[in-house]
Amino acid sequence: MRSFAISTAAAIFVLLGCASAANAPALSWGKAGVSYDQYRNDAAQCSFAGLNVVVAQHSSESEAPALATDSGDFLMRVHRNDLRRWHQEMLERQAMVDRCLKELGYRQFRLTADQRTHLDTLPPGTQQRHEYLYNLASSQAVLNAQGL
Repeated sequence: MRSFAISTAAAIFVLLGCASAANAPALSWGKAGVSYDQYRNDAAQCSFAGLNVVVAQHSSESEAPALATDSGDFLMRVHRNDLRRWHQEMLERQAMVDRCLKELGYRQFRLTADQRTHLDTLPPGTQQRHEYLYNLASSQAVLNAQGL
């Protein structure tokens, strides 16, 4: 369960704009004039809100894998269903993160190609990366020009 929570937290941070260096996100969230400490606290608050979403377990006979004579086929069906459930859970968790950020006054903006290229040079989780994203996210000029 702990590893699932850590995996989910990592996925939410990816969706928040802290993706791996090899694949910088196209979108991020910003709020003009926000302090660095508040920016980081808000990100943590909304990430935890996403983690705490109670995801409904949707199951029906049509989703349940039917027993097949070929055990490989059965395992593939189970795996496909698990992936569908995981994807749905991530969508529901991301929707909560998005709502939380909007409620705190944040808005999405699109990173330029140059910004994404620079972000790719900054290792995930580093202070440099956090500060770079913060400088973009807190800039009124960036939000005016690139806001959605």
